[in-house]
Amino acid sequence: MAAMQMEALLQIKACMAAPNEPVACVMLRADGSSEEIVTDHRKIRELLKGTPTVVGAIASLGVQAVMTEGAKKKTKHVFPETFDPNIKGDVLLFRINEEAAPMPFTPKEYKDWVEAAPPKGKATASTGPVKTISKKSKAKRA
Repeated sequence: MAAMQMEALLQIKACMAAPNEPVACVMLRADGSSEEIVTDHRKIRELLKGTPTVVGAIASLGVQAVMTEGAKKKTKHVFPETFDPNIKGDVLLFRINEEAAPMPFTPKEYKDWVEAAPPKGKATASTGPVKTISKKSKAKRA
């Protein structure tokens, strides 16, 4: 897990140095809801309202998961066993490619991943309404 976190931190650092490209990300709210947020990856701290900390990754999708360091609210989402077992608060899922450039990741992709091969029932996708919030009017779509 430590190696995965180190790799994720290096990817995040490279991502922060990338050009401004607003893309779709998935916010898994502590209340169990999900929403698509279109934003620049450098706004992660702003979106989480605090310092982000890596809590996992979905390697097959090129997705990183971060939460606010020190969050206290218990989340209703269930995550794969490979994720940090003490996840609290909102979790932001975002995708980067091999060069750490931001790529879109949507709630539908997350839900499809969970439904296709949930790791031994340890992950769930929100079944509630998904709302889209755009921080920029131009979003890069796949």
